[in-house]
Amino acid sequence: RAEASIRRGALKLARNFPLGKTLGRIEAAVAEGSLRLRESPDLLADVGLRANFCNMLLCVNPLWLRPALEVVLGEMVLMPNGPLDSAALRRAVEQRVLGESGALASPAEAVVMRAHTLRATVQLVVFLDAAKSAKLLGESDPCLFDVTARIKSTKAMLQLFAKDFVSAGGGD
Repeated sequence: RAEASIRRGALKLARNFPLGKTLGRIEAAVAEGSLRLRESPDLLADVGLRANFCNMLLCVNPLWLRPALEVVLGEMVLMPNGPLDSAALRRAVEQRVLGESGALASPAEAVVMRAHTLRATVQLVVFLDAAKSAKLLGESDPCLFDVTARIKSTKAMLQLFAKDFVSAGGGD
């Protein structure tokens, strides 16, 4: 029941102004190519970069990461071992945000997957920031980031992501 309420609140937050407009602008910037993932080194193909990317997102408290992933990906994230199941969240990030490792058969598929990964990641971080500000999880309002994590803010996460993985416009 509480999960369903959080899902409804998350969807409502994502669809309403101003967040809905911001998420749409992110989508447009990625679609027009003004934001894109670097092709080299390739986040989608490099095992070490994939692990770093997953570790970056897993700095987020699982109580926040799950509803954010569900909103951005448009599907439920099953957590068979309870609400703090970081293995399930890692699988969701690896499979649904990054795509299956080695599954891209053509350069065109790689372009589409890089765009998806970029869009999903930026939208995820923006949504997390808005959800925390809106106290989406209610009165308990847990910390957005794991207390032991190396990343402690959405700003720091976006800066790290941009520095390591993003190419803007005509150059880095």
